[in-house]
Amino acid sequence: MRLIASAYSQRLAAFSRYADDRGAGFPGFALSAWLGLVIPAGTPKERVERLSALCAKIVQSPEIGQKYATLGAIQRTSTPEEFRVFLAAEHARWGAVVKAVGAKVD
Repeated sequence: MRLIASAYSQRLAAFSRYADDRGAGFPGFALSAWLGLVIPAGTPKERVERLSALCAKIVQSPEIGQKYATLGAIQRTSTPEEFRVFLAAEHARWGAVVKAVGAKVD
């Protein structure tokens, strides 16, 4: 097996010689792994904002940036609201795929 393209919507430094989804002829095919922190509903806004700021500081650190680069990952953060919108979009996107293929949980 050999890599012919990245499923990201942008070129990655670790795989710069390979096309992204558009360059490979599959615009909109972008797939990515992501990590996020979810906390209980009703957590006070001040705590949510503080935790978000601390996580962003860690993710944006040079040490994490170097580690992510070796893994072919993108160093990215979001606000709690941006993450909520992202999760809703992912739910809608993959929910449609599950329905289209008729996948069921065993």
